[in-house]
Amino acid sequence: MALARGGTVRNLVWVYGTLKRGFSNHEATGLGAGTCSFVGSATTTDRYPLLILSEYNIPFLLDVPGRGQQIEGEIYDVDDAMLTILDHLEGHPDFYLRRNIAVTPSGSSDALTVQAYLLPQPRFNAQLLDLPPHMYHPSYRLDDHLHGYVPPHQRAEGARAAILSALQAP
Repeated sequence: MALARGGTVRNLVWVYGTLKRGFSNHEATGLGAGTCSFVGSATTTDRYPLLILSEYNIPFLLDVPGRGQQIEGEIYDVDDAMLTILDHLEGHPDFYLRRNIAVTPSGSSDALTVQAYLLPQPRFNAQLLDLPPHMYHPSYRLDDHLHGYVPPHQRAEGARAAILSALQAP
């Protein structure tokens, strides 16, 4: 969702993984600093499958509303410059796809439309939707992050293509 504030276009972005406060990509991107601000915690209105996969321990939110669990995350108010930084980190539109979703802010019953990064079909094997329910996470926790997450700048060259290929394999 884009808002005009003080002559500048602002964007509400909801994050669920390594961009949350206390996680490595939050600091690396400068999210929450400068012209960006934390709005609050929020949970997806729809259920989605959130999986932690690959040798890099990456959280993947699959773009399949109605499957999985409601996902916990954080909303940020960001300018276009930060949105460009986030798009680059998330590989939008070639890896993750940034699109509008509905979330419910903590302490509210009203849904809010925000932008989020999801992994669209067919960029993952449909068999990932047949996993046992306990494989789908309601949140990406700091414990998950500290036990094996590898930031993009520490991955081998071509890692993004290898990750997509692995996600599509049967």
